[in-house]
Amino acid sequence: PEYYRDSNRFHRVGDGPEYRLEIPDAKLDFIGTYTVYAKNCYGDAKAIISLQIKVRDPNIKSKIMDKKRISTIQTIPRVINDLKDIRCCDGDSVALECKFDASPSANIRWEKAGKLVHLGDDFNAEFDGSVAKLLISQVYPEDEGEYTCIAYNDLGKAYTSACIVVDVPEGKENLLSQHLSRPPGILSGGSTPRSTPRTTPVRSVSPKLRVREIKSEVPKPRLLKATPPKFYAVPHNRVADEGETVRFQAAIAGHPDPWIVWDKDGEVIVPTSRINLKEVDDLRILEIREVTPQDAGLYRITLENDVGRIEATARLEVVAHRAYPIRGIRARSSSPKPAPTYRRCLVGASSRLGGVARLTSGYRGLPISGIKWYRDDTPIIEDNTGKYNIISDNQETTLEIFHVSFEDKTTYKCLTENDDEIVETLFELDVLDDEENPSYEPPTIVEGLPRAKATLEGSQVKLQLKARGTKPFDAIWIKDGCILPDCGDFKQSIDNFGNISLTIDDCFVQDSGNYRCEVYNTYGEASSKCHVTIY
Repeated sequence: PEYYRDSNRFHRVGDGPEYRLEIPDAKLDFIGTYTVYAKNCYGDAKAIISLQIKVRDPNIKSKIMDKKRISTIQTIPRVINDLKDIRCCDGDSVALECKFDASPSANIRWEKAGKLVHLGDDFNAEFDGSVAKLLISQVYPEDEGEYTCIAYNDLGKAYTSACIVVDVPEGKENLLSQHLSRPPGILSGGSTPRSTPRTTPVRSVSPKLRVREIKSEVPKPRLLKATPPKFYAVPHNRVADEGETVRFQAAIAGHPDPWIVWDKDGEVIVPTSRINLKEVDDLRILEIREVTPQDAGLYRITLENDVGRIEATARLEVVAHRAYPIRGIRARSSSPKPAPTYRRCLVGASSRLGGVARLTSGYRGLPISGIKWYRDDTPIIEDNTGKYNIISDNQETTLEIFHVSFEDKTTYKCLTENDDEIVETLFELDVLDDEENPSYEPPTIVEGLPRAKATLEGSQVKLQLKARGTKPFDAIWIKDGCILPDCGDFKQSIDNFGNISLTIDDCFVQDSGNYRCEVYNTYGEASSKCHVTIY
């Protein structure tokens, strides 16, 4: 994602041609697929790697945990021992040898002067997973040249090169000079220097050049081996705020190309105006725009071809929005997908005697066809008296009550509706007298959250603070920038004494993070924060 680029938790190291991404303090949130892009004026390239992070179990000794294998790590081949230049005599047997390191084991290819070396007859190749050898049982003068050993796998390749120089009797020197060109730096001059000792007996001198017979073969078409589907990168679990765009992506391979099926909770996914299925090179992407709570569930991608089948799953959790009360008290319905349901909530509000009361109801995401305000079940109609004013837009509606008196201390109701749904919000207005309440206080944190809290996975976590000020209060709990819903997993409470709490009965390692509680009333706001560690 783009936001990794400037994060202080991710460091790009290197000015070229080699680069690496360092993560000094790895966290579970960093699990996922990482892509590196390289681009210049001639084109671009990319590479993909999937990062998995293991969690240390405190009940298992560290040595045992370190030996526990979590997954197989794939690496680009690298050269451990290079090829060495060889000088030999005509008719000798030689061996070129080098060593590579790669996971999984690399494939090996030998080339001479950029062309593939055909194995057979005098040429044989060996590879034991790390050491590669090219054996030439009998060297001919035309075998002189530069040889390259290339190790490659799905992630990349590495290579090393060396030269073979063939010494021949002096009688052939002039004839060979017309056919062979030796790499610079190996020999200075033409033939073998007199000071160079022979490693084999002197052979009979022949005025003719020995040439290896080359069998003319009709090139056979190369057939690709059928391979079952596999994942280079799998989709990962996501937690998203309502209204965000979510992407699940997987990098795949297989021959013949596998066909793809995405499903959610067992039902096949078909493209819609919000849901797109994309294919970019080896990537398969499921994109969901403006996610809703109904989009939460278990998503699965299935790959299948003629020789195999494989699947991977990822879970999506959607956090529904709660409103931020900025002025007055807000109540918000966050159901962006209409359904025939009926909702009811009671919201407290207060205003000074003689002041202006503002009651706001939000309906972001609902296609509203009608809005009605009631006072004790009596419709409120704007008139020339200037007592009421109703302001509405595509996100919320506000009822303004001017010159508030004790007669306005009652229950107000807002009805928002469309073709399938009616949402009802109740407001209980309290009128405060200046003589009875000489001061109106914004929230003040009396007992804040602890700076840090740590506990074991599976235990209960309770964060509690105390606030004072003019009531009623409204509180919002936020974890790592995401608003937490008031549900069975995150139980939230506010009492009449200003005690505000968040309880997580069965905590997981993923619940670790920075928590913040924001407390509001009509006159201001306050907040307190805590870092929670689950291990």
